[in-house]
Amino acid sequence: MTVYEYVYCEDKELTEDFRDHIFENVFDEYVRHLPTTPITEHGRKNPVWTDGSEILCESEVLAKTIADMLDYITGECESHYHYYDPEEDEREGCVDDHTGWWYVDFD
Repeated sequence: MTVYEYVYCEDKELTEDFRDHIFENVFDEYVRHLPTTPITEHGRKNPVWTDGSEILCESEVLAKTIADMLDYITGECESHYHYYDPEEDEREGCVDDHTGWWYVDFD
């Protein structure tokens, strides 16, 4: 389906599927260019990195900015940002590379 067909399509379900497809492609393309570890090869902290399914950010401001950018590019409000709380992770016994990082994902 072309963008022209999408804009003028009267089948709501089809247009929603197309929008989801666009968002997934934009998200995947963005993630593909990010580092895959929180630490650089020189021992510095990457401010943004990915585990392949989420975009992890060192600050809430950065996570919100990336989420807003993805929503703006796609014209949808599909992305969300959350926090891997160190206290909660400690209680649940799941402290890992993600602990203490903000992350962006989408539905």
